[in-house]
Amino acid sequence: MTKVVDFLLVVDDSEFDADIARHVLMRTGRFKRVVVASNGREALALIDECTATEGQEPCPPQVILLDINMPLMNGFEFLDHYQDRNAQQGEPSVVVVMLTSSSYKEDRERAMAKPYVRDYFVKPLTKQRAIDLAERFGKPSSEA
Repeated sequence: MTKVVDFLLVVDDSEFDADIARHVLMRTGRFKRVVVASNGREALALIDECTATEGQEPCPPQVILLDINMPLMNGFEFLDHYQDRNAQQGEPSVVVVMLTSSSYKEDRERAMAKPYVRDYFVKPLTKQRAIDLAERFGKPSSEA
């Protein structure tokens, strides 16, 4: 059975990279809603807003694709804030996958040591990796 992700959040300050990721994700037909935040602060605000207004649209995101190097709040700072907030509020955790231009072994090891990080990809996101994300972290599609 095909798996889908209801809501995926891309956190990347590069509009170009975020557009490529969104395009690749949507072309798979496995991601119902893809939203982009340009840095960690914006991503936390979107998650907070989403959690506060749980309505018709799926919230919070099931998967977050997170860049490392961003202004205002980088990917590692986001992970620290997200982890602290969830520990205090007891919210369900989401899957975080690093999608970054950094191929440094130290960055990969640091990211993978974080509790919510499940994988680490070097940009660009490929269609096959997007399908793999849906298969690993999505839920069975209700559409036949």
